[in-house]
Amino acid sequence: MADCVMETDSPLIQLYQSRGYMSGRCSLAELGITLDLDPTKVCIRVHSVPNVPRAVLELYERANFHPDLPSDFFERRGNMQSSFFGSAQEVRAFDVFVTSGLDPLNTVYLYGHEYGHLLSRLGLREMIYDKFKDPTAVPWFIEDEEHFAELTGNLAMLTQRYDLSDITSTNPDGTVHARESEARRFILENIRG
Repeated sequence: MADCVMETDSPLIQLYQSRGYMSGRCSLAELGITLDLDPTKVCIRVHSVPNVPRAVLELYERANFHPDLPSDFFERRGNMQSSFFGSAQEVRAFDVFVTSGLDPLNTVYLYGHEYGHLLSRLGLREMIYDKFKDPTAVPWFIEDEEHFAELTGNLAMLTQRYDLSDITSTNPDGTVHARESEARRFILENIRG
């Protein structure tokens, strides 16, 4: 889970701190990286909740936001949302949601996956690319943001010392999740020693 250190006397930043948001120097331990977030521009809040869709809907309701929801929304165990603070919307706020009470392997995967969305939205994918023997090969492998998040979920498991060669991801119908398998194979073949 993200751990951040921030020192400031800005009233706006104190407002989002009072609501549980963090900024400054943030460690994403599951991925083994540290972000330096400008507290005047970006903040994050991490939620471990029993029901991710319900928690996201509550966040939407508080913000009076009513989006069209994807068909798989109520099956989700992780989610990342972005919004803004301040009258001029000068601070971008990110909320990362992960289901509580899961086994450690799935918890690590979900944090890594949702942090992948966060890194994508912040334009910081290179922090992950740099973990590979040839960082320029990674963007060629990635199809879209979801694929990048699948890669970072698997990378988090490896970073936390899980043996990726022993892991199989399945879809709800029991079939093997092909892109997850491809991500694990790509990591095992291309990660720096």
